[in-house]
Amino acid sequence: MSVGTNKTLKRSAVVGMIITALFLVLVLRILVIQTFKYDVYQSKVINQMTTELTVKAKRGNIYDRNGNILATDMTAYNLIISPKAIQYAGSLRTDDLDQVSLVAEGISEMLGEEYYDSVVENSKHTTKLYRSIKKNIPDDSGEGDDSVIDKLNKFIAENELYNQVYLEQTSIRYYPYGSLGSHIIGFCGADGNGLYGIERSYNHILAGTDGKKVTARDAHGNEMVYDYESYIAAVDGCDVYTTIDVEIQKALDEQCYQSLINTGARNRTCGIVMEPDTGAILAMSTAPAFDLNDPFVLVDYYQEKLDDYVKKNNLYTENGEVDTDSELYDAKRRALFAEMWQNKPISDAYIPGSTFKIITSAMALDDKVVTDPYATDSRFTCVSLDGTKLGGSREAAGVLMHCHSLHNSQCFAEGLMNSCNVTFISLGLGIGKDSFYSSFDKFGYLDKTGIDLPDEGRSIMHTYEGLGTVELATSAFGQNFKITGIQHITAVNAVVNGGTLYKPFTVFRAVDKNGNTVFEQDPTVVRQVASKEVCETLRVILEECVSGGYGGKNCYVPGYRVAAKTGTSEKVGDDRDGILGKDLRIGSVMAFAPSEAPVATAFFMCDEPDPKFGSTYGSTVAAPYMQSLMEEILPYMSVDPIYTESEKDNLMVKVPNFEGWSIEYLQKHFAEYYPDVDFPTIVGTGKYIASQQPAAGTYVVDGKLNLHLYTSLSEERANTAKVPDVKGKTAAAAIQILINRGFNVTVSGKSYYEDVTAAVVTGQSVAPDTELIKGSTVELYFDTFDSDDANGWWTHEGDDKVYG
Repeated sequence: MSVGTNKTLKRSAVVGMIITALFLVLVLRILVIQTFKYDVYQSKVINQMTTELTVKAKRGNIYDRNGNILATDMTAYNLIISPKAIQYAGSLRTDDLDQVSLVAEGISEMLGEEYYDSVVENSKHTTKLYRSIKKNIPDDSGEGDDSVIDKLNKFIAENELYNQVYLEQTSIRYYPYGSLGSHIIGFCGADGNGLYGIERSYNHILAGTDGKKVTARDAHGNEMVYDYESYIAAVDGCDVYTTIDVEIQKALDEQCYQSLINTGARNRTCGIVMEPDTGAILAMSTAPAFDLNDPFVLVDYYQEKLDDYVKKNNLYTENGEVDTDSELYDAKRRALFAEMWQNKPISDAYIPGSTFKIITSAMALDDKVVTDPYATDSRFTCVSLDGTKLGGSREAAGVLMHCHSLHNSQCFAEGLMNSCNVTFISLGLGIGKDSFYSSFDKFGYLDKTGIDLPDEGRSIMHTYEGLGTVELATSAFGQNFKITGIQHITAVNAVVNGGTLYKPFTVFRAVDKNGNTVFEQDPTVVRQVASKEVCETLRVILEECVSGGYGGKNCYVPGYRVAAKTGTSEKVGDDRDGILGKDLRIGSVMAFAPSEAPVATAFFMCDEPDPKFGSTYGSTVAAPYMQSLMEEILPYMSVDPIYTESEKDNLMVKVPNFEGWSIEYLQKHFAEYYPDVDFPTIVGTGKYIASQQPAAGTYVVDGKLNLHLYTSLSEERANTAKVPDVKGKTAAAAIQILINRGFNVTVSGKSYYEDVTAAVVTGQSVAPDTELIKGSTVELYFDTFDSDDANGWWTHEGDDKVYG
């Protein structure tokens, strides 16, 4: 054998050995992959072949106390495309059509032109199986018989786009009542979690736990049967039952809105209705409300503020457009949203004014500073010490403080009914620093109430050390410290129910989808803060504040013994927008009814009423709305009216419903059904009643129904007359003038029911010379616009405050 041959054999052997070694390494690697690292590489393969979809848990419903749904989940869909599947389908086409254009045109036809470019752009990501086009499309969106979802499903089916266009079922939060109770119910964010209100406080109960679905797909995005496909079911959230009553909430929302509009309140209005014997919240409102189904849109009240800010700061681009990219614009917009969403009676501390005299009175009676509220030998003297005729005055530590009026000599009960500052300065100094501060704490003002709502604010009160003589005097009549609305109604509610301080709450039960109770909350007693005897005494006096014609008289409701205390406070130290705080007012009222067995305690506040709209006192910007609230909710709460003889003589009657009646039937049977009512004025030539004025359910002065029935809406709109000016006229004259013009009359105000012959109109609901449909109702006001609830004039501002 030659040398060359040997070299060849050696080289071949080496190559063979190398190949063998490589083969052995490969075999060993395969062995490792298939044995020791099998799970790791299998997972990688599965991840490349599978997709994971979240199965959203259904969020629990929120109900009112009577089972009405306040918040629920509504079926919606996410529209998704598969760029990879669209590209593959396009490669298989034998015609000249472009697959991306087909999909883009179909989707934009149903969702809007702007979605054409979105589909085209997202289709460029050809390595992706999923790209989102639009989220949360409601199942019932669109017009006509077919919803957008129906049309999309039809489009997918007709063009066989099953693996290219997907509708992924999900859910969105839906609020059936829109803006009703918006601040107490709250809303959810894009991730489905609660951001405000009950939605946030009880998010851990409402939310549930999401599941997931793992689906196997081939390289082109087509679903295929695969052993590793799995499904983990979602666990739905629990349903929450609240203490809210929808009907009471509606009434409170309406009155807050009316006060906002009628007073021009620059810092909103708000209110609370509480159940006396439990502390349960029946209603809570802030106006303006916002649409819970569209919470990220500023309501007009705030949009106007934003527009004014833009003008004031000249936030415009060179083209004259609003500069929405400006930092100033963005900061202001965010601040306005934060204010719009804020639950005012929970978060905002305010100066309570004379409504706090209820609490000072309870302290004085409990401490025996006053033993006989009506004693003639224990008098408080309210006279002027500086010669002014505007009001009485009293000195404390060298500071002269004034009352809103000269009350001369009066007993304690008269001092409370007159809302006399001089009386309460004397009471505060009589109670003393130690007892006053201790009682202030005992009534819950130095702590949060612990209500089950987010963002509860704190009081701002003098420290014990900082509570000097002047601070004690001013605090006694409700000035120069701040408390929240929820703190105040909780404390006053204790006086209403006999002395028990309850922790306020909004949710009493939560149940899972199987009906099992997972959470329950009973009324929580915090402590006893006053004796039953003291509370009974104050309930009687506060009812006299209304029925006796004192500061609460504009809360008067015929047939019901409403008790109330109004208040007007100066916002000392809260200067803003170029207005001094002492020139800004808060008008408020605390009320409960019926006084002998209360079923509701209510708080109402109007923050910064605009003087251009009229009086800024609590007796005019708060009390009349409390009156309307009580007038509506007391009958609803099954409280039977008990009328006095004078009330019976001046009662109003409810207008029947005639819509749908035929003219023939009306002419035959009207006198039979309504013998004491004049036959109505019929306008039009139709055979049936299409509309009526006044509307069915309206209350008008008894015996004065001026009924107009219309056979068409166009005839109704054409039959108008100008409203006369009847302000300053007697009740009888004003009513007759309006009747003669073709209108109906409803009335509001204690003086009308007390003595109709002496009652004088102080205002009317429709401005003079307004064109109004004949038969419409004009409300006449017999309120007394005075300053009985004002805190008077003083300038001292305390220091050394503590947040409590």
